[in-house]
Amino acid sequence: MKKAKKDEEVEVTNKDENEGFTQQDLIVSWRAMCSRMPERMHTLAQRMKNITPTIMEYPTISVLADNNIQLNEMLAIKSRIRATLAKGIA
Repeated sequence: MKKAKKDEEVEVTNKDENEGFTQQDLIVSWRAMCSRMPERMHTLAQRMKNITPTIMEYPTISVLADNNIQLNEMLAIKSRIRATLAKGIA
């Protein structure tokens, strides 16, 4: 199966700009976000739980979608994902 990858710079900030976050912090926040997604997004949330986001070069995060459909669904809620992660790892 061919995987779709969307490289995009996403800045995740927190209250203390000098305080970073770890790969483990990112994974915990990602999975917590997926668990809190609304019921109408249950299918997407379940598929997103299987994704492991990666810190490329702080603060850039890479998320590898399984296919273009999943990529488009995640791009549609990108601003919410960004805000949730920024709050979760702050």
